[in-house]
Amino acid sequence: MFHSRASCYRLACNCVFAIFAQWAGNGVLSYFLPAVLTTAGYTDSITQANINLGYACFQFVFALTGAAFVDRIGRRPLMLFSMTGCCIIWIGMTTATGVFANSDNTNSSAAKATVACIFIFGAVYSIGLTPLQALYPVEVLSFEMRAKGMAFSSLAVNAGGLLNQFAWPVSLKAIGWKTYIVFVIWCAVQATIFYFFLPETKNRTVCHEYPAPSADVNGD
Repeated sequence: MFHSRASCYRLACNCVFAIFAQWAGNGVLSYFLPAVLTTAGYTDSITQANINLGYACFQFVFALTGAAFVDRIGRRPLMLFSMTGCCIIWIGMTTATGVFANSDNTNSSAAKATVACIFIFGAVYSIGLTPLQALYPVEVLSFEMRAKGMAFSSLAVNAGGLLNQFAWPVSLKAIGWKTYIVFVIWCAVQATIFYFFLPETKNRTVCHEYPAPSADVNGD
């Protein structure tokens, strides 16, 4: 796994994408959407359930769309589009929820804008990052390191999930809509790292970094 600089780079790309895809803010909107809706004034449980259902169906449609176009558009354009789009949408959502909070929870237009931003976020995230989560971490690894590399990918996903499960609910309770400022900054950081660090894997063949075991019975 760590026998060469190329292997380390491949593994780093694998883990970086796996964990960053969990930290774009999607965890908050997936696991704690009712709490997010509460910051926009939607406190009725039935209304929250209806929005949650619509959001899940909306994401499903755009995930299928992204999967259909991933081989035509390429991996890097999709991941950069989604991550940059997530950053922009969080700016809009931060603004909308901030205006709503500063209006003593009476600005219905800001509340509706928040819900619109949630659905737009779901579309932008699902069309690029959702299909790539199962595709890119595999493609960036060489054949020899693929099995162990995907184990590292699962570890990175679970590590990212710890933050989603335990940090964001505390933050939402403590500072409310100001939590979204973190996502604005972090999505911008992630998009920058994606641009300079992660390569394109479209139309690339699987590379062997060292001879197959049959060529050297004593090799690793």
